[in-house]
Amino acid sequence: MISGLSFNNVTSAGIYFAAVPAGTLLIEVQYSTRPDFMWCPSPIVRSFDLGGMTMNGLNQATPYYMRARPISSSGAQGEWTATFGFSTQGGPARILTPATVMIEPALIVPPEPVLSWTADNEVSGYPARALGRDDPNSMWWADLSGGKFAFQTYVAGGAVDTIAVLESNASEGMQIKVLADYEGNTINTGSPTYSYGPVPFRASLNLPGRRGYHSLVRLPAPVNFRHYRVEITGQVPGNRFVATYAVLGQAHKTKNFALDKGETIADYGSIERDRSGNPNRVRGHRGRLVDFEVVNMTEAAYESAFERLRWMLGTTDPALVVPNSKAGAFLHDRILYGQVRAGRASNPYSPIFSQAFNVDSLI
Repeated sequence: MISGLSFNNVTSAGIYFAAVPAGTLLIEVQYSTRPDFMWCPSPIVRSFDLGGMTMNGLNQATPYYMRARPISSSGAQGEWTATFGFSTQGGPARILTPATVMIEPALIVPPEPVLSWTADNEVSGYPARALGRDDPNSMWWADLSGGKFAFQTYVAGGAVDTIAVLESNASEGMQIKVLADYEGNTINTGSPTYSYGPVPFRASLNLPGRRGYHSLVRLPAPVNFRHYRVEITGQVPGNRFVATYAVLGQAHKTKNFALDKGETIADYGSIERDRSGNPNRVRGHRGRLVDFEVVNMTEAAYESAFERLRWMLGTTDPALVVPNSKAGAFLHDRILYGQVRAGRASNPYSPIFSQAFNVDSLI
């Protein structure tokens, strides 16, 4: 059914349909950076033009996979077509010039408990509450309305200085804004008590070929409200925005740096071979196992920054972790989200402390 493709510019592509079945009302197109359409943002967008559609807001230098299916006037879904693959063109290059300062302190952000999630124009079956689950196949989908997407949370009232929206299909020019107030009905009146932004959504600019794109918003100072609204503006393909995780909380940090970091692949798939060497391969989600250590802290710094984490997170709850919080071209790929298995805390000599962390990151 997808018969061809043309590029209008770096991030915009025209898709042509052919052999559309009689009685078709619209065509659904699913696109993804994986050919199996799993474990990454893979939204389904709709075209009422049976001749084709234009997809704006694609990411540069990225391989994409698409498939289509007809939807009849009665709502019946046809079969998916064969997968169609293509790659977008390269755009502006990342600025990779080394900064004067290359490292800033690590951040560990336990999510503030969210008692309720709501969203503007969420797609049925993909609610905003999915953002609070550490499940790579549970996502929030929202349709564009008035140039923005939004989700609103009712948190327990703890301090918040960091907001992250992770593993999304955000395009390069998107922006994010944070609003907050003591009562939820006042956030939407246009005059909330607190407002920050808009600021660029993506943590690093001109980043090609990633599975998903993250936003990391650091507020100038911690705030303490019961209701937060996050507004995301810009253009995405098919006007349908997808995000997988969201975290609102206060960063635990010290002035000390993480001077050593190790990283390995976490592949949740498996492969077995019979005695002839033939593979029985089961593909799965792929993340990272990251370990790092914050060293040379005073006992006061250690107690204030990390002691509470053991009962806030244990070894089973997820958190947002950034071993090196220095902004720039590499920040996006340093952001981690997953279970934090705090390693050994050591006190080599009084009053110096070190704390090791092991993160099972889903991103």
